[in-house]
Amino acid sequence: MAAVQQQQWDGATVYVLENGQFSLSVIPELGSNAIRLWDKIAGRNVLRTPDSLDALRLKPVHYGIPLLLPPSRIREGTFRFGGRTYRMEKNTPDGHHIHGFVLNRPWRVADTHADGEAASITTEFRTTDFPELLEQYPHDLTIRLRTEIRGASLLQTIAFRNDGETAAPFGFGTHTWFMLDGEPEAWTLTLPVADIWELNDKLLATGN
Repeated sequence: MAAVQQQQWDGATVYVLENGQFSLSVIPELGSNAIRLWDKIAGRNVLRTPDSLDALRLKPVHYGIPLLLPPSRIREGTFRFGGRTYRMEKNTPDGHHIHGFVLNRPWRVADTHADGEAASITTEFRTTDFPELLEQYPHDLTIRLRTEIRGASLLQTIAFRNDGETAAPFGFGTHTWFMLDGEPEAWTLTLPVADIWELNDKLLATGN
C-alpha cells in the first residue's frame, strides 16, 4: 500500500512518498524539488541525490528534478514583453540570469494523498508571497505542482494561473539529473519535441 510521511532531514521537512516500486523524497521548502527516487526493485537511486541540505542549498539545480521558471539563460537578465522591460537578477559570473526564481524558495504544501499503489504531494508557489520578486516579475502568478508515484511511474503535473490584469511572460523547464551508472547506452530518453532552441557558444538563446 502507498503512503506519504513527513520526515526531518538536516533540519528540513521532507515528504516521503512510498509504494511497492519507489520511495520518493520531495522537499517543499527548497523549490519543491524531488531530490531522491529510490527504486526498491533495482536497489538503486534513479536521481542524483544530495548528501546534505547544505549541498542542496549551495547548488539547488544540481540534484533531483529542480523546476526552473523562467528556464535557461536570459541575456544580461533583461528582456521586453508587452511594452515593458523586465530586469531579472544577474546571477552568472558573466552578467546574465539563469534558472529562474522558484528553485531555491519555499513552496506551500496544498495536499497529500495515498491510495492503492499511488501516492502524491501537491505544492504551490505564488509570486506575490515574495515581495522582492515583484521588481523582477510584477505579476500575480500561482504555480501548482503535483508530484506522484503510481506503480512504476513518476508523474509530475504543473498548472499555472495568472491572477493579474495583464498578460505575463511565461516559460518553465526541468533540469532532471538521472543516475546512468556510467552506462548511458543502456538508457533511452524519449521526448515529444516540436522545436529546439538554438544556443550560441555562451549557451544563450539566439532567437532561432
